[in-house]
Amino acid sequence: MPQSRPSLVVVSTTYCNSVLAGVPYVYLQRLQSVQNAAAHLVSGARRHDHIMPVLVSLHWLPIRQRIIYKTVLLVWKCLHDAAPRYLADLCVPGHSVRGRQQLCSTASGTLLVPHPDCYWLAQLCRQWTTNIELSATRS
Repeated sequence: MPQSRPSLVVVSTTYCNSVLAGVPYVYLQRLQSVQNAAAHLVSGARRHDHIMPVLVSLHWLPIRQRIIYKTVLLVWKCLHDAAPRYLADLCVPGHSVRGRQQLCSTASGTLLVPHPDCYWLAQLCRQWTTNIELSATRS
């Protein structure tokens, strides 16, 4: 099987990950089943084989983890000037705002939501803060 097919499947199922950030898992199950079927097809695994070893062998993350990974990566790029300026301007570290330098939340790397009515941006900030807190507890 040509190498382009697995790439095409991964690109198609993970397009616009940040839009899917915060969506309940029940709505992601269809997308996950498409990815699972594609993994079975690409790898030649049988229909009733466990899917996780197949996904691992293909180096594919499950849909939910892929959304989290891509969202956190986007925020990281924004904070390190590797993203377009219009996105980087939306990621405001708490410590960069005057009058907030002494708050405990600024030491943990939280981001402020400059537009609270923007659900997508709020999800990006929430995902970043959650993953920063998880990495701090693991180390």
